Formats: sequence, structure tokens, C-alpha cells
Amino acid sequence: MKFNFSILFGVLLFLSCTNFNKMYDIVEIDENYKNGNIELAKVQIDDYLKTHSNNEYAWTLKGHIYSDLYEYTIAKESYQHALAVNSNTVEALTGLGIISRLQQNYDEAEQYYLKAIKIDPKYAYAYSSLVTVMLQNKEFKKAVEYGQKGFDLEKNDPVIAANLAVAYHYFGDTTKKLKYFKIADDLGYSNIQSIQDIYDGKIVLFE
Repeated sequence: MKFNFSILFGVLLFLSCTNFNKMYDIVEIDENYKNGNIELAKVQIDDYLKTHSNNEYAWTLKGHIYSDLYEYTIAKESYQHALAVNSNTVEALTGLGIISRLQQNYDEAEQYYLKAIKIDPKYAYAYSSLVTVMLQNKEFKKAVEYGQKGFDLEKNDPVIAANLAVAYHYFGDTTKKLKYFKIADDLGYSNIQSIQDIYDGKIVLFE
């Protein structure tokens, strides 16, 4: 019996394509990033975007990955690509705000966050990010207001709870700063000691 090599080739091609799609599935890349496999996620997202250049979340995820690797130029360009695909991508706007804040461009950061909130008034992470800017500007009342809004929208995020705890510390509300410190700790906030160091005066956010 003669073997049909064209069928074999077709099967191999199908299996190859199946493995390719699985390897570069955006959900898997996202999970790798969130699980701390950042270098792997970096390689995967770069390859994924070669054939999915109109995927706004992929560009946003690339921004997150490169930002965590302190490669802010590439991160910023990636967020801008996401916004070029969809100007209402609030996660990309917030990512740009975070980069601006890290580069001490606080006014620019605030504008990015406010724009994200205008697009989506229920986007908790933009409110919480505004806390850091308000603290730098020593606008402690606003820091508490934004932080509380963010927490009310998303009660299970340890970073949001931690930001609110710090806001209440500078606002001078001892009861609430301890309350949200405990919540952040219970939620597993990884830098809980840094909050205690702020409370103890070992870390100073501004002069």
C-alpha cells in the first residue's frame, strides 16, 4: 500500500499550528507574567505581537512587562501602541501615569489617571494611583478621598488597601491607617514592612 505523504504533511502542519497557537495564547502569557515568569512572558509577548499587532491588551501587557523590567521607554511606547488601537484603554493610560510618576512627572501622571477615570469612573486602579500623586503634592485629604474610592470599588486588591493605609497615615487618622494596614496584610501585600517603616518614620516619601 502506498503511503500518502501529502496527508502526513497536512497532519504535521496542523499539529505545528496548534502548538504555535497554544504557545502564544495571550491568556497563557498573561498568567506567566502574573506568576512572576517575566522573562518568559517578555519573549512570548514580543513574538505574539508580530502577528497580533491590533490587539490592544497585548500591547498593554507588553507595557506592564517592560515597566516591571525598568525598561520604561519600551513600556511607554507599548502603552501608546495600545492607545493607538483603542484610545479608551484605561489600563494603558494608568500604565503611562505610573511611568510618569516614577520619572517624577507628577502633573503628567495625574492627567493620565484623571483621563482614565473620565473614560471609566469605576476603574479602581486609577483612583488608587492618584493617591501617590496627591501624597507627593501633600494634598492628604484628596489622597484619602481617591484612595477610599479605589478601595470601595476593589476591596480585594492588596496594593489598593496599602495605598489607602499610607494615605490615612499622612492624613492623621490613626484608627483607619491601622485598619487598612491590617486589610493589606490579610490580603497578602508583599511589601507590608515598608508601610510599617513609613509609619515609624524610617521611610520618608517626601521632604
